[in-house]
Amino acid sequence: MASIKKLVLLLIVFGGCSVVANFYLYKKKVELQKRASALDANVAADQVQLLSLRRSLKSAKLRDELANMFIEVKHGNVGKAREQATQFFDDLRRSASEATDSQVRERLQSILDRRDEITADLVAMNASTVDKLTQMYLDLPPDSAVPF
Repeated sequence: MASIKKLVLLLIVFGGCSVVANFYLYKKKVELQKRASALDANVAADQVQLLSLRRSLKSAKLRDELANMFIEVKHGNVGKAREQATQFFDDLRRSASEATDSQVRERLQSILDRRDEITADLVAMNASTVDKLTQMYLDLPPDSAVPF
């Protein structure tokens, strides 16, 4: 009889321990799920920020290439200006093809459509080239609109 009482007592103790352990594990599971949700939200916010930064970087690169072309034209370096023009228009074409916003794509395409005109002006070193490059710079869409 004493062994049955010990067995029942052991079952009660183990059962209580099991309930406490399950409750503890459940609380930990809920806590970890909350942390995971918070981390998922942080990752989503970081991805949005990364996309924005990539767009800004791409826009800055286009503006930098155009500014370098402008500087080379001002210094009369036709060869370097044409190299910069090639790089700028190639990157601009890529950006225009990647643009999902139709207004941005049209804006980039309208600048891209001037490639032959600008190239001819660079070869002839027309005085109006600087003004045209300045206008192209102003026509570029804002940083947030350029696809990366």
